[in-house]
Amino acid sequence: MHIEDYLGMSIFPTSYRVYYGLSANFSTPVYLDLPVTSYVDKFNSGNLSITKVAYYNGSTPSVLTTIASSNYYYDSTGNKVVLNSGIPSDVSTFRTSPVIVEYTQNANFTQAYPVIKQAGLLLFTHLYNNRSESVTDGLQKIPYGVDCLLRPYKPLVM
Repeated sequence: MHIEDYLGMSIFPTSYRVYYGLSANFSTPVYLDLPVTSYVDKFNSGNLSITKVAYYNGSTPSVLTTIASSNYYYDSTGNKVVLNSGIPSDVSTFRTSPVIVEYTQNANFTQAYPVIKQAGLLLFTHLYNNRSESVTDGLQKIPYGVDCLLRPYKPLVM
């Protein structure tokens, strides 16, 4: 997790679930913005896959109804899910966030780089050698080598 936080991108696959309210979502098509979770290659939509788009219907009790994958698509240039036919008419108006999108951020290509693995091993060794909650010598800083190994793979943010 330290390496993912440092690089600002997922190294391992991570699943997310996002809830959406109904305010201003009754137009056609509906655009559901996904939160920015990691570095996303806007020209390669293969690094993110939509698992499910669903909504709670208005019946009592509300039932989670999955929308067919042919009724939506992922727009990688805007990092959003587009519902072609809009929100179904039987959506629950009693729930604050009745629309759900589940998606998976796939593993990043950098996970296979030996340098990333070496930085992970260096960090793991440091944490193992300094695992005590109280030390007499004072806390040790994370090795400078981890920073040097990871810096070339960190996206430049302006």
